[in-house]
Amino acid sequence: MDLIEFPKILKQPKTQQGFRFAIDSLLLSCFAKPKKKWKILDLGCGCGVIGLGTLLLNPNLNLKVFGLEKEIFMGILAYKNASLLNLNDHYKIIIGNIKDTKKLFKVNDFFDQIILNPPYRPIGKGKLSPVSAKNKAKFEYETSLKDFIKGCKILLKNKGELVLSYLSENISYLITTLNCYNFVIKEMLFIHPRSNQNAKIVLIKAIKNGNPGTKILPPLILYQKNKNNIFTPQVKSFCPFLK
Repeated sequence: MDLIEFPKILKQPKTQQGFRFAIDSLLLSCFAKPKKKWKILDLGCGCGVIGLGTLLLNPNLNLKVFGLEKEIFMGILAYKNASLLNLNDHYKIIIGNIKDTKKLFKVNDFFDQIILNPPYRPIGKGKLSPVSAKNKAKFEYETSLKDFIKGCKILLKNKGELVLSYLSENISYLITTLNCYNFVIKEMLFIHPRSNQNAKIVLIKAIKNGNPGTKILPPLILYQKNKNNIFTPQVKSFCPFLK
């Protein structure tokens, strides 16, 4: 599949039906950078954009990606998208909730990497949508950040990678939660809308039971200053999905 066709080829829910992915999902797939023959969990996969993007970026690594999604409708879309991209041999869908890891996965069935774009806001911080599926994607509506990180600790092998995105304004909450479950942040990449604006999103790579030492990467600027949503050469080089 030509990268030019991705992600516009993907099937997504209609606006009134559920959450549609945003640019942070595309950036996260480019940030993951897995290694050869890794087994990866695309946690809360939605329509599959992150896991499928990761596979397309790394066609020679012989990766195996499993998408875990609790909403059946979204899981079906992820399956259809894998079929559209001819990636069914490398991308499998599991329907279930991260809180039910013992029911969904075998004992010692570990992953090398988990990629996660979790709900960014606790309930009460931000306006709720009349569409329930959107609230579940944006807010800690039924599953908290702690639920996600606890599940990641169970499912990752020792020294395995957790790659995730989060609101930069809530980074202290994220760091505290990661520390509670013995994750050590190794890389942080702050995403700024423009060079004169504060970061909105941070991409993080953390290691289960990792050694101390964190690298703060140079900031990534999305749009050119004083121009209407024209991507910078920097971000287009970082993420070939952005045109």
